[in-house]
Amino acid sequence: MPTIESKKRNSILGSIALLAGFGAVALSAIDVPGLPSVNVGRWTLPFALALDLGVGALAIVSLLLAAKSLRTGTELPGAALAVAIAAGGIFYFRHRTPPAPPSRPTPTAAPGVATPAPPKAIVKAPAHPAVAPSVSDATTAAKNATRQSAAAAAALARQQQLAALQDAKAQFAQEQARVLTALKADPTYQQAKARNDAADLQLRDARLSFRAGDPNLVATSQTALAARDALNQFVANAIANDPAAAAAKARLDALMQNQH
Repeated sequence: MPTIESKKRNSILGSIALLAGFGAVALSAIDVPGLPSVNVGRWTLPFALALDLGVGALAIVSLLLAAKSLRTGTELPGAALAVAIAAGGIFYFRHRTPPAPPSRPTPTAAPGVATPAPPKAIVKAPAHPAVAPSVSDATTAAKNATRQSAAAAAALARQQQLAALQDAKAQFAQEQARVLTALKADPTYQQAKARNDAADLQLRDARLSFRAGDPNLVATSQTALAARDALNQFVANAIANDPAAAAAKARLDALMQNQH
């Protein structure tokens, strides 16, 4: 009984492999659009080729099982294997890459005969005439250079004048302070200073007591102004009579006049 079951199994597998082999032959011979590709490990195979390989593997398995049985049962598996091989051959010849056309031989020169090289054409570069600078351009450049030099010189002179003016102011202030310090010991200056201070005090009191335009406020203002003018004139005379202070004031006045 086990042997009979084995023969039936082999016959069924062989029949399945044979029928599938005919289908593989048909698909290998005829291009059927829309058939999916089959992924086998790292390879992606067309459906017809995958079917061929499957039929071949099934036929081999069926043939091995039939060879182990006690009776001959290898006809159908052998036929299925042959059909699978035929289907694979049809697929190969229909889908192989056509051979590349033979390359044409490159003509070679006869031995001993040198092929003369074509003469090289001598190309002369066009001569560019020298362009003389325009007279107007040269004149403009010279004017611009002159203007720039004049502007730089004027800026330098201005800086020098400002520096000299600042120095003259500082020197005159120093001489004026020296003269005022010396005048503090002069009795005449002390009297003029006292009259000026008293007139200023009376003017402040009058501004608090009288309205603007009042005759008393006007008279007090005139008295304070006269006392201040007298004090300033006394100081101016002292500076004019001092050689160093007079020289410093003359230098300052000259520089200030040059600024205007």
